[in-house]
Amino acid sequence: LMGLGHAVTQQKRPLEAMAHWEEAAEQFLAADEVDEAARAHLAAGALAASLDRVEAARHHYEQGLRLADQGDDTDPLMLLQALHSLGHLLCRHENPDGLNYLDRAMRIVAEHGTQWQQADLIDTRARSLTALGRGSEAVASALEAADQFAEAADEEAAADAEIFAATVLLQMRQAQEAEAMFRMAAEDRDLSEALLATALEGRIEALRSLGRTEEADAAEDQLSQLKARLASEEGPPPQG
Repeated sequence: LMGLGHAVTQQKRPLEAMAHWEEAAEQFLAADEVDEAARAHLAAGALAASLDRVEAARHHYEQGLRLADQGDDTDPLMLLQALHSLGHLLCRHENPDGLNYLDRAMRIVAEHGTQWQQADLIDTRARSLTALGRGSEAVASALEAADQFAEAADEEAAADAEIFAATVLLQMRQAQEAEAMFRMAAEDRDLSEALLATALEGRIEALRSLGRTEEADAAEDQLSQLKARLASEEGPPPQG
């Protein structure tokens, strides 16, 4: 049933996949395979969340968490996944209770996870704080995540976290700080051209709001050249 769920997901039939995974969870529980039942619920929850079926996602994540949280027999990484997923879902939909799940996840990842996993969780916390309207805390968390990603040798993720922090600063009308951060991400990180384009777009908006027209025009030229190069690398559209 799990394999069937993955197969119909590939065929763009997500509701069938959710039904298969829910049935799989019931069968795993009947066979006393609690870990596998938890994984089935977490898979169904992730799919429901991607479809913006919030209540279904919450149900599956809560079931997955309940099953994953088995005291001394707990698989810490599965529990971490359940806490991370449920916490992020709740915060994204403006429920601050999600932070409690993320805090517990942080305690687990500090003991059992890798540095990259810690960075990823801090990054999620930053995005969750933004959804809850706590911009200053979000910026601080995003910059902490960027440092952790860099230490874990993931420059792309570090740049993405810095660009996110800069975007939040721009939303908070702190254009000068935002411009500096967009520029730092673009110039100091080893990042993909697609992410560089995002950084340039943000920097241009910040420069225009600051009235720094010449710099904004120069950045626009750089962005246009970059987009033209990206388009040529993608090749011509397929002929109908």
